Amino acid sequence: MPAEITNIDGIAEMFYVGDTPWHGVGTRLNHPANAKEAIGASHLDWRIDTKPIYIKSSDSVKLIDNYVAITRVDTGEIFHIAKKRYTPLQNEDAFKFFDGVVGAGEAIYHTAGSLQKGRRVWILAKLNGELKVTNNEVLEKYILLANAHDGSLALTMTMTPVRVVCNNTLAVALKGARRGKAFYARHTLNVMNKVNYAKELLGLSEAYFANFMEGVNRLVAKQITEQEFLSILGEVYILRDGVSMEGQRKPKQVAIETTLELFENGRGNNDVYVRGSAWAAFNAVTEYIDYYAPIGRGFGGTLKTLASTDTAVVDRRLNSSWFGKSGDVRQQVFEKLLEFSKN
Repeated sequence: MPAEITNIDGIAEMFYVGDTPWHGVGTRLNHPANAKEAIGASHLDWRIDTKPIYIKSSDSVKLIDNYVAITRVDTGEIFHIAKKRYTPLQNEDAFKFFDGVVGAGEAIYHTAGSLQKGRRVWILAKLNGELKVTNNEVLEKYILLANAHDGSLALTMTMTPVRVVCNNTLAVALKGARRGKAFYARHTLNVMNKVNYAKELLGLSEAYFANFMEGVNRLVAKQITEQEFLSILGEVYILRDGVSMEGQRKPKQVAIETTLELFENGRGNNDVYVRGSAWAAFNAVTEYIDYYAPIGRGFGGTLKTLASTDTAVVDRRLNSSWFGKSGDVRQQVFEKLLEFSKN
């Protein structure tokens, strides 16, 4: 099973500030980084190029006029076949873009790195201030910039609250914006001209976090039974009607049973202000996604990788949480719990 965090010749393409991250790899810095320091420490100072594409037959070589191959220069890895109008955004420029948007002193560059041999690159910055949930619990405010060189993701910036007690990422959408997304730009020649526009959207981050906390406070105030939570999970995981839990597909059964256990005993869920609440239910889902979700097909793969701390498994959980199906599950559960909390 290949690891998601890129590793070239034994060097992980990632840096972090402060506590060691999810799997203990990468370069540690003891001070907040600017764009230049971050790109060097994360070993992302490589470039993307476009190459012409040819089709070779037995008697000729033909140039494909309208398409190019997107390649990583230092390794020769081919990431994507794109139309000629596709404009690669260099890692260096993505870091400069984020520097220009966030501004000196406004955020701490917390971590940056790449996944899947460099196909996807991210920067995670911690914003100033905290969000108080209960007397014993706070959330920290982050913003995630991500870019893909394989055509799977435009340049995006996403608001990402993080639960300090367990370091769970809580990126969810509010009022129709997918997963708190603040900025989205396709790869074109004018991407770098959108810094001011992105700054304006970043200025709306306080409104996002304030609205997010309105939802959190509702979840904290609303008690939910295990059976009510099971009903919501059944809708999200699309369980078969009229079939017992034992008769459901094993991966879904394991996901729901593990989440219900975390609802009772998950990190921070025994807090007197949290226990038994819809907030505890949401945190059970996020903890399952970030720490337990298995990687692999069939029940054998589920059992083998459930709660695994293997680097490859943890990396793939991260990718799914930030960019994939796990993030969709978190979003659906949040919306359903908010609806439940109205009753």
